Amino acid sequence: ANAFWRRRWRWPLFSIGGWVVALIVVRVVFPAVMQSLIVSPNQQAKEQSYIAYNIAATRAAYHLDKISQTQYPLTGDLSTAKLAINDATIRNIRLWDPRTLLASYNQLQKLRNYYQFTSVGVDRYDVNGVYRETMLAPREINVAGLPAQNRTWVNQHLTYTHGFGVVVSAVNQVTSDGSPDFLVQDVPPTSSAPDLTITQPRIYFGLLGTNYSLVDTKTAEFDYPGGGGGDVYTHYTGDGGIPIGSAFNKLAFSVRFGTIRFFTSNSIDAKSRIIIRSNIVARLHAAAPFLTLDQNPYMVIADGKLYWIADAYTTTSRYPYSQPNGAINYIRNSVKVVIDAYTGAMKFYVSDPTDPIIRTYEKIFPGMFTPFTSMPRTLLAHVRYPQDMFNVQSEMFATYHVTQPNVLYSKNNQWEIPSGTSLSSATGQMEPYYVIMRLPGETRDEFVQILPFVPNSRQNMIGWLAAQSDMPNYGRAVSFSFPSDATAYGPAQVEAAVNQDPTVSAQLTLWGQEGSRVIIGNLLVMPIEDSLLYVQPLYLQSSTTPLPQLKRVIVFYRASTTAGVSMIGGQQVVAMQPTLAASLAQIFGAAPPAAGSGTPVTTPGSTTTGPVTARVKNLIAQANQQFLAAQAALKAGNFAGYGAKVKALAATLKALQAAK
Repeated sequence: ANAFWRRRWRWPLFSIGGWVVALIVVRVVFPAVMQSLIVSPNQQAKEQSYIAYNIAATRAAYHLDKISQTQYPLTGDLSTAKLAINDATIRNIRLWDPRTLLASYNQLQKLRNYYQFTSVGVDRYDVNGVYRETMLAPREINVAGLPAQNRTWVNQHLTYTHGFGVVVSAVNQVTSDGSPDFLVQDVPPTSSAPDLTITQPRIYFGLLGTNYSLVDTKTAEFDYPGGGGGDVYTHYTGDGGIPIGSAFNKLAFSVRFGTIRFFTSNSIDAKSRIIIRSNIVARLHAAAPFLTLDQNPYMVIADGKLYWIADAYTTTSRYPYSQPNGAINYIRNSVKVVIDAYTGAMKFYVSDPTDPIIRTYEKIFPGMFTPFTSMPRTLLAHVRYPQDMFNVQSEMFATYHVTQPNVLYSKNNQWEIPSGTSLSSATGQMEPYYVIMRLPGETRDEFVQILPFVPNSRQNMIGWLAAQSDMPNYGRAVSFSFPSDATAYGPAQVEAAVNQDPTVSAQLTLWGQEGSRVIIGNLLVMPIEDSLLYVQPLYLQSSTTPLPQLKRVIVFYRASTTAGVSMIGGQQVVAMQPTLAASLAQIFGAAPPAAGSGTPVTTPGSTTTGPVTARVKNLIAQANQQFLAAQAALKAGNFAGYGAKVKALAATLKALQAAK
């Protein structure tokens, strides 16, 4: 207005002042008056429609509206017969924590300092006709592990160019000394099953990567350490990397990497190639910076070759009314990326074609994305529900499993993820875990990811969430909630009960006095036959060698009915034995049938003579506790206490002999 009317220098000042007053009134005074006089006296009713928008939008944005919800009755009691029916679940209970297993892998299968295991992926394979949960780690090259005097330009860029092979072990198998029992091991890799056979074990693209590598040069590449015949060398035959034979390319990379060796080296010829971005994470970020990557790419064996599978997400913070989770309020696992570990070739498979964001990217980058249905079956068998997606959904589902605005407003049905129950937990919260199990209502065992929930500020379990990974059920998620009148111990309560058990505490004290480091593995809650079984591995590690060994398996079981209490000889039982089978036998009277056979599992020298009564089981547990307590007293020099414990042990053994 001042441009057309008579100019008055005060008008801009008045307008600025007017804006300041308006901002104060509109942004501060008016909302405060509205809140105190109109909203607060009847807040739930006034905000109900907006809460409803928030619930609907949040559930849609995080795909929570696709999670089916059902009841888990908690009315079953486990027995040897029921465990036998669920033998696939029992034989695949994970006894190795990934972080602990990684330390064992590096001690037992690293072989040379220039190799490194960086991650352990949980997957499943058909091992000689048996569907088994496995753990796999790639043996990557780490040029920083070379001795300082050997870190020459030739060694770092021409000779040591690639990793070699993987190690695979079953999640529940150990050797006699407590080490992992390998299904694939050594170099060249030896496999114990056809589906685990590797014909191309070389890893040029991985999680470690190198600054750059020159391949197919006149200098032979180190392949793997040989035996008496010396080390084995090879030449790269793939099409990965960029040709570097021309003078122009040599000049370009000389400028990029700040070296003239591309011109002075006699090893580079016309067919030589340079591999850059061999770190698959950096590679994917460069190729698709508009996608958000899962933190856990994992390697798989398919058709004798090694591939990386990385989950990628489309995310945004602009979904209307949706509740933010960090910097986003919308997420879809829209893409599965497969990277060839030998050539670096990447294929982007669209796993959620209903996502509007990925449909838009398909139009922007025609030919970049491939339908999920075209993924080879050998790779499709190893896709899994991604961990980061499940984490985000679990965090949001804890609040938004409800659909009624008044329930969300009052927060009287708020859930939360339990606290971590392991010395090796990296975060404060319990981490989701993969298991092979038969979900309620399903007809077969499958690879699923599960996580329990507890009520807000309480420790008992309220339910659990499961996400399916096997075809044709891939991507489905289901929530199981417990009846309001049922009592189910949460992970923290189970760990407290385990720590208070005399046998467990005495054994931990004894190991601590011997100078060994005790590592408590992740507690797994296994839903089986309308009941819950809790399993926790225990490892020992020498103070001088970081080689964790599985020494005990702790099983906690709490009966839900009077019949179950009578069967196990008490409301709840804690068993700690060298094997899972032995711990289950201590609780249920006999071990379930071994995986793949119909015969009971028995410890060496034992006999199977039928069911064991609750009184005999209690006497056995009592004798074990008294023996361990006597040993602890003797080690501490408490001879009076030792004599008393031995006397009590003799009485228990006499009673046990009479019960026989």
